[in-house]
Amino acid sequence: MASFRFDKSTLLCEGVAKKMFPRENYPEYEAMEEAHYVYRVRDRLRKEVLVPLHKVLELVSELSEKPWKGKLITFSANPQLQMVQGKNKLIGTYEH
Repeated sequence: MASFRFDKSTLLCEGVAKKMFPRENYPEYEAMEEAHYVYRVRDRLRKEVLVPLHKVLELVSELSEKPWKGKLITFSANPQLQMVQGKNKLIGTYEH
């Protein structure tokens, strides 16, 4: 059963990688055999898309745990801790 799940997941990643990095748009992939092309674009998808996405989701996960519940950090040159207040989701500066 685990190998079926792995195969399904691998095929899904291959399909997404081929859509994101089509052979005809990248000259470095045109001369490659199919298996090598699929390996390269799947690895590129992992490095350029999935790893950065995972890092962002880890940050969101960290911020959603108590004591951060209802608060967020702005992403600017001078990050500040912000508190989400009220039902209309207005954001005000959180001060100690």
